[in-house]
Amino acid sequence: MSIVLGIPLIILVGVLLALAVRYGRLNPLHAILAALFGFLLAKTAAAPEIERILSAILK
Repeated sequence: MSIVLGIPLIILVGVLLALAVRYGRLNPLHAILAALFGFLLAKTAAAPEIERILSAILK
Protein backbone atom coordinates (compact mmCIF):
# COMPACT_ATOMS: atom_id res chain seq x y z
CA MET A 1 0.00 0.00 0.00
CA SER A 2 1.52 3.30 -0.97
CA ILE A 3 1.75 6.29 1.35
CA VAL A 4 -0.64 8.21 -0.90
CA LEU A 5 -3.32 5.53 -0.47
CA GLY A 6 -2.41 4.60 3.12
CA ILE A 7 -2.86 8.00 4.76
CA PRO A 8 -6.45 8.62 3.50
CA LEU A 9 -7.40 5.05 4.42
CA ILE A 10 -6.03 5.51 7.95
CA ILE A 11 -7.92 8.79 8.29
CA LEU A 12 -11.15 7.20 7.03
CA VAL A 13 -10.91 4.27 9.44
CA GLY A 14 -10.06 6.65 12.29
CA VAL A 15 -13.08 8.82 11.54
CA LEU A 16 -15.35 5.77 11.35
CA LEU A 17 -14.03 4.51 14.70
CA ALA A 18 -14.51 7.95 16.26
CA LEU A 19 -18.10 8.14 14.98
CA ALA A 20 -18.83 4.63 16.23
CA VAL A 21 -17.54 5.55 19.70
CA ARG A 22 -19.38 8.89 19.68
CA TYR A 23 -22.76 7.45 18.77
CA GLY A 24 -22.59 4.48 21.10
CA ARG A 25 -22.04 1.77 18.55
CA LEU A 26 -18.57 1.04 19.86
CA ASN A 27 -17.36 1.06 23.41
CA PRO A 28 -14.07 3.00 23.85
CA LEU A 29 -12.47 -0.17 25.20
CA HIS A 30 -13.44 -1.99 22.01
CA ALA A 31 -11.86 0.79 19.92
CA ILE A 32 -8.63 0.46 21.90
CA LEU A 33 -8.68 -3.31 21.44
CA ALA A 34 -9.29 -2.90 17.69
CA ALA A 35 -6.33 -0.51 17.42
CA LEU A 36 -4.11 -2.84 19.45
CA PHE A 37 -5.15 -5.78 17.26
CA GLY A 38 -4.24 -3.76 14.17
CA PHE A 39 -0.79 -2.93 15.52
CA LEU A 40 -0.16 -6.54 16.45
CA LEU A 41 -1.46 -7.80 13.10
CA ALA A 42 0.87 -5.41 11.25
CA LYS A 43 3.85 -7.22 12.78
CA THR A 44 2.80 -10.67 11.54
CA ALA A 45 3.62 -12.48 8.33
CA ALA A 46 0.04 -11.84 7.19
CA ALA A 47 0.60 -8.06 6.90
CA PRO A 48 1.91 -8.07 3.28
CA GLU A 49 -0.99 -10.22 2.12
CA ILE A 50 -3.52 -7.97 3.86
CA GLU A 51 -1.94 -4.92 2.22
CA ARG A 52 -2.09 -6.65 -1.19
CA ILE A 53 -5.78 -7.48 -0.75
CA LEU A 54 -6.65 -3.96 0.40
CA SER A 55 -4.73 -2.45 -2.51
CA ALA A 56 -6.57 -4.70 -4.97
CA ILE A 57 -9.96 -3.78 -3.48
CA LEU A 58 -9.23 -0.06 -3.47
CA LYS A 59 -8.04 0.11 -7.08
